Amino acid sequence: MEKQVEKFDPSKLMDGVKDRIKATFVSLIPDDQWETMCDAEMKKFFEPTYGGYDNRDKKPSQFETLVRGLMSEHCNVYLKEMFSKPEYSITTIWEHNNSTNIGGNKVNLSEHLDAMIKEKMPDMMQAMFSSVMADAFYSFFSQIQNKMQIR
Repeated sequence: MEKQVEKFDPSKLMDGVKDRIKATFVSLIPDDQWETMCDAEMKKFFEPTYGGYDNRDKKPSQFETLVRGLMSEHCNVYLKEMFSKPEYSITTIWEHNNSTNIGGNKVNLSEHLDAMIKEKMPDMMQAMFSSVMADAFYSFFSQIQNKMQIR
């Protein structure tokens, strides 16, 4: 049986020394102080911070920033994949009307996208016009009330 001689690597020796020094210093910290240090780091990682003139500007925690970054990456990949499917295709075609000599782009939606828009149209219209109509009604009724108080 032959034994191979292994070349001496000083970096391996230094890694062992570093690990031993770390363990020694950590063991010198009292348990209650160690718990306090760990709790402070956990709090700093999970809780948002506040800044600004009146301490109302909320800055997201490190955890929230990390999660939002990962979610953003996954959502971008998912949405790019979804919108590249044929059922979400949108094409534009140039059309020219000879009788009026006017041209313009005509948008062609896929059947799936067209059906989805038609299905959601009432909700979309309500969302778009509800605040406009609320303002109009408020103005209308305010004018009536003001005219009734003047007389």
